[in-house]
Amino acid sequence: MGKPTNPADATPKDKVIYLTFDDGPAKPWTPQVLDLLARYHARATFFVVGHSAKAYPDVIQAIVNGGHALGNHTYDHVWLSRVGHDKFITQVKQTQDVLGTLASSCMRPPYGATNANTRKYAAELGLSVVMWNIDPFDWRRPAAPRIASYIIARAYPGATVLMHDGGGDRSHTVAALDTILRELSQRGYRFETEPPCRRAV
Repeated sequence: MGKPTNPADATPKDKVIYLTFDDGPAKPWTPQVLDLLARYHARATFFVVGHSAKAYPDVIQAIVNGGHALGNHTYDHVWLSRVGHDKFITQVKQTQDVLGTLASSCMRPPYGATNANTRKYAAELGLSVVMWNIDPFDWRRPAAPRIASYIIARAYPGATVLMHDGGGDRSHTVAALDTILRELSQRGYRFETEPPCRRAV
């Protein structure tokens, strides 16, 4: 997704931001993220780790019930750029199998690590690779105002934002999300799921 030539000229219908969350589901963080998204009538995409999805089927169902999309983030959060074909397929397919009919047709490699084969191997499973444009490095747990200000300052129509709802203490991300949703909503943005991750209904 590229930036518009002049984002300031975008019409309100174009002011869409794609919020994405990696490494979950995890309690209590994912349910707190879902509560905030519901409060602002926002939709997001959750790139889930298979073993966590298996552990929290109730949270996976809550994500779908909230109108959000599920993406594949491998089963064990492995570096896909460092594995061969068979392990790549196994790691991704295991997560698709856990998600079952709730699975979408998109994936995100952990760490954003790709190589020349990543998209080809993903395509063998019928999946599209979805990356991001804005990364506040929230996994390092900077203060919530820093996460929020980083994203708000760099927001533009069509941007994909990377955040995390799993993999550790995500209280700072949850606190930042409230500010992000409030400020960007006031600026006329709306929040949708990634188009390649939308399930046919």
